[in-house]
Amino acid sequence: MTRSYRREAWLMGVAIIGQHFMIVQAAGYPVTLGWWWACP
Repeated sequence: MTRSYRREAWLMGVAIIGQHFMIVQAAGYPVTLGWWWACP
């Protein structure tokens, strides 16, 4: 149960971060800004 939950959370995090990087690159901002937004 715990293992599957961690796996789902990891997949969601990867999907969200991937989407954010795509949006940041499309907007023309540096990729480092994406890391700063992802880790407040």
